[in-house]
Amino acid sequence: MLKRYISVALVFLLLLCSTGCRPSGLSDSYYNIGLKALEIADRYISFDITADEAYEAINALPLSSLEKPDSNTSADGNVHLRIFILESDLLLASSEAKTYEEVLDSRNALAKAIGKSSK
Repeated sequence: MLKRYISVALVFLLLLCSTGCRPSGLSDSYYNIGLKALEIADRYISFDITADEAYEAINALPLSSLEKPDSNTSADGNVHLRIFILESDLLLASSEAKTYEEVLDSRNALAKAIGKSSK
């Protein structure tokens, strides 16, 4: 009977972590800036701001002041890369060279990199 309770508790814990746990190796600074970029992208996705405004807001984030990650394969490097791609897609969306869906895909890739849910 005890094994059954432990099994249920482990399954619950795994489900909880798979839906919102921060990836291991992701620093506080990259996690926080990733959250800010995600919030900006969500405002664009919900049509609260234009692609130009979203691009300007993400461009204003202090990404360059953070310590450069060792590689794009690290958790920090992945977030850095995803923010750069999102920023580029927003710039292209403002000139209609990228679609709303492509920006949404970039947003979701960033969300995955910081352990948040897709839209």
